[in-house]
Amino acid sequence: MIALLIGLILTASLAGLAFIARYHPIPAIRRWLQVGCAVAAVTVLVTSLLLYPAVNVWQQYQAGQAAASKHDLERIRAEHMIAVFGSPQAYIEYLKAIRSE
Repeated sequence: MIALLIGLILTASLAGLAFIARYHPIPAIRRWLQVGCAVAAVTVLVTSLLLYPAVNVWQQYQAGQAAASKHDLERIRAEHMIAVFGSPQAYIEYLKAIRSE
């Protein structure tokens, strides 16, 4: 989603520059600015649309990694607390006591 949003913002900016370029006093420079900005805008838009699936997959992968690290952290915490309490049953009783309060 971010790649598409960045592409749309850049496309709008370049299209705005192409529109503003019509006020340039020298006709040759005006045409080159308009054509250059319009071509760049279309190129950025098409590139962002082509990159969207790959970036979306990457973002999903990063979200999965974050969820996995959260589960790893919870597992490590549980193992540490079991070591502190001496047995899994004592840790379970501790969790029940905390939740009942």
